[in-house]
Amino acid sequence: MTVLHKNIPLIETGLVNKLVADYIQQKDAVKPFYQYAPEMGSFDEVISNRSFDQNKRNLLADVLFNQYEKIGIKRKQAELVFANIDSLRSAQTFTVTTGHQLSLFTGPLFFIYKILSTIRLAQELSQRYPNHTIVPVFWLASEDHDFEEISHVHLKGAKLQWNLDSKQQPVGTLETHSIKTILDSLRELLGGSNSLVDLFEQCYVSSNNLSDATRKLVHSLFGQYGLVMIEPNDVRLKREFIPIIKEDAIKHNSFAALLETNSKLDKLYPLQVTGREINFFYLSESGRQLIKKTRSGYEVANTPIVWNEHELNAEIESHPERFSPNVVMRPVYQEHVLPNLAYVGGPGEVSYWLQLKGVFKTHRVPFPMVVLRNSVMLISQAHLHKLTKKRVDVEDLFKRDEEWIKEYIHAVHPINIAEETEAVGRLLQQAIDKVMVFDNQIGSRIIQWKLEALHQLKQLQKELNQSKKRKSKLDTDAVIAIKNILFPAGTPQERILNLAAVTGNYYEAFLSKVAEQLFPLSNTIDVLVWD
Repeated sequence: MTVLHKNIPLIETGLVNKLVADYIQQKDAVKPFYQYAPEMGSFDEVISNRSFDQNKRNLLADVLFNQYEKIGIKRKQAELVFANIDSLRSAQTFTVTTGHQLSLFTGPLFFIYKILSTIRLAQELSQRYPNHTIVPVFWLASEDHDFEEISHVHLKGAKLQWNLDSKQQPVGTLETHSIKTILDSLRELLGGSNSLVDLFEQCYVSSNNLSDATRKLVHSLFGQYGLVMIEPNDVRLKREFIPIIKEDAIKHNSFAALLETNSKLDKLYPLQVTGREINFFYLSESGRQLIKKTRSGYEVANTPIVWNEHELNAEIESHPERFSPNVVMRPVYQEHVLPNLAYVGGPGEVSYWLQLKGVFKTHRVPFPMVVLRNSVMLISQAHLHKLTKKRVDVEDLFKRDEEWIKEYIHAVHPINIAEETEAVGRLLQQAIDKVMVFDNQIGSRIIQWKLEALHQLKQLQKELNQSKKRKSKLDTDAVIAIKNILFPAGTPQERILNLAAVTGNYYEAFLSKVAEQLFPLSNTIDVLVWD
């Protein structure tokens, strides 16, 4: 069962930073850093402004068909996906895109929610603009080399780790044969038959590398919604990007544009990315390594590779596939090869996209709408019932424990002696005022009584507060236990738990039910009852 319990505005949860909070509220301070206001009505303008070269459309469709063919997905297995790819040749078709690292077994739940958010946005736009086809796209961050960040999953209080020496290679190229050990551990941990784990095994064991495995898995989960996956580490797409690679690597104009934006944004908000003179890595047998400018030319870190400007220019022309964009240039590459309207990302992604408008302008690439993904919190009916019985709202759990516990105790045990203490102080002060004019020695004794009495009453109030805490401890401990499930290790569950932690044999129904509850651009965390 998946039922929407409530939507909580993200700005009330502390889950987004000030930049993102100001962005989704469209505050004036942020407006210079984006092109389109993050609301459905802005898509009239986005679509009107977005054009895409026909030759690039044809190339994109050809590349995508070829990529699907290489991993063994045929048209009859993915009719809606292939229809969407076909439609990309039309000037009336646009994309909405999300992207992510190739997290093991999809990684934390927000991987799932990002994709569902993108699918739901495409569906809403398709209804709003019936003369256009809007295709949801998943961009694989296959060239990333941070293996440690994607090499584990969390569920049932355990961390399953894929131990592999990645040798700084792009994660998409890593072989998946050694993953069988983790699959065995996963089965043992979950116990019994599990269709989702069967799917993991089918996708990973049958694949040559992590990119292929991830695409097979993502297609199995989301292909029914027409989600199109794109592997960006493709020489045909990189060849289209050659002029911009040169502009960045040789002219360093991306860095100049980023510095200009950062100088303005830094006065208001912490920066997410700082960029480099050259915002590309070089791919070789030595892994994905930085390209650095030197006095005499250019060098690739941790390798003997050096170039002068002429040689670097020739290398880009001959082997664009060896040049891998970093966090600054990957969004530019994405928007350069896709007829895209919007990018759907998490709070961290939204933050760094808002630094890039000037970089896009420098390279004459349209800047899309930046959409904050839907956030989701899953709670069982039993836990929701317990919270309700104890008069605790789900919103309270986003507060610090000291804060909500104090509010809870005050609500359940409102008893205090503040009024009585005030009355005692007032009566004794009246006595002081009467007596002092007649006998100041007696008046001084009353002053001392007042001080002692108020001190004793203050101590009694402290003891009373401790008594209320003790009498509430069973209840507050029970709520803390629920909070620890919703916020494992103090972090929202969507950033920790894997899909296998919440569903197994019914994963298709889970995805469908969650998708039904998501509304694009709501900027809320959706609390769903799931049992």
